[in-house]
Amino acid sequence: MFKKNILPLMLMALAVVAVFIFVVSKDKTPQHQQKQINLDQRKEVETSDWQTYRNEEYGFEVKYPKGWYWEDYTEEFKHSMIGFYPEGEKRGWEYVGNIKIQKMEKNAEENLVKYFKNMFSDMPYIHDKAISKKNKNYKDVILIYDVPGNITSDTAFIDCTNYIISINTPFGIARDIMKQMADELLCL
Repeated sequence: MFKKNILPLMLMALAVVAVFIFVVSKDKTPQHQQKQINLDQRKEVETSDWQTYRNEEYGFEVKYPKGWYWEDYTEEFKHSMIGFYPEGEKRGWEYVGNIKIQKMEKNAEENLVKYFKNMFSDMPYIHDKAISKKNKNYKDVILIYDVPGNITSDTAFIDCTNYIISINTPFGIARDIMKQMADELLCL
């Protein structure tokens, strides 16, 4: 009697294990494929009616959406910072824009990847989430988003040889616009 009941139980257990292995392995996409998927899923943003912001002092030009405005916070924060807002947004002490652009100095011989790794040396898990690419003006760009932990914004770093331009937005607020601005950014 015991032998008759054990075969169906063993088959049932084997089926449960097979389903479990299938479900678990299905969600494991290799890291390099995840990065490509993220790039391919980028929502296209129409920019034909965008305005141009140019800053000779900070050395960049960037397009931003029609109906948005910008404000320079350099004096307030004692370092370069430009905030970009959609029409109707209110400014506050902790809110400096849906998109914020900063200029950061770097050594001209230091490439963007080395700069990035040094900047986040205490958070190596970010290195695996970074996406490297070239923008429309052939400048090196590193994009980071969807990073767990204490990173609170989606950020693009653009290498302008002697300096880095950082464009960021709070998680998911204006990610597609931020990525488009990074793609269009021109170093002067």
